[in-house]
Amino acid sequence: ASVDAVVVPGELSRQYHITCGAMPERVFIAPSIVDNEFYIEQYNQLKPKKNRLKKDREIKHDKVILYVGQLIERKGIQYLISAYKLFEQDYNDACLVIVGDGPIKDNLQEMCIEQKIDDVIFTGWVSEKEKVIYYSIADVFVLPTLEDVWGLVVNEAMCCGLPIITTNSAGCSIDLVENGYNGFVVDPRDSEQIYHALKLILADPFKIDRMRKNSSEKIQKSFSVDQT
Repeated sequence: ASVDAVVVPGELSRQYHITCGAMPERVFIAPSIVDNEFYIEQYNQLKPKKNRLKKDREIKHDKVILYVGQLIERKGIQYLISAYKLFEQDYNDACLVIVGDGPIKDNLQEMCIEQKIDDVIFTGWVSEKEKVIYYSIADVFVLPTLEDVWGLVVNEAMCCGLPIITTNSAGCSIDLVENGYNGFVVDPRDSEQIYHALKLILADPFKIDRMRKNSSEKIQKSFSVDQT
């Protein structure tokens, strides 16, 4: 009652402020965004070079599952690795690429060695330009977060036309991802759900193409600088 308006990044934030007592008509959404044009322009330049870019990075697999972000506990990366372990038993021509660095990197690498999980590639920190290359060669993007106010990497991945798998603990999930349309929203800490989502997306080339198109259209239509 003491403010004229509250501006929030997305629907989950809007609902939270309303539960705290804000009047619904005084809560407005200004979507969290990235520089769409930068990522779209870079992606369009890189897309025709996908096979060469994969070869340059010694990625020989047909399908590339991608994570980008800090390697910290709250990102839930261990649950993605466990999901990938299940997935590679069904589909042996895929790899998991983990882009980023952080304090649990060694633990994650040891997990892959101990559990004999093959074809998990840790790139370490990369430049912004190199990051877009990984978006460009990927087939699906996964943010298995346990807690994120938003998750701008999802915006970036959608600008590069990727289907998205994320959890309902990502603030962006309700705004950016529609189940079956451009990806899937799963529960945090649930490797089985991530695994099933990967199967649903990657088993069908037509579904991948459709979700790619839907991601690209959705991010450009509603999550641009002008919209914010």
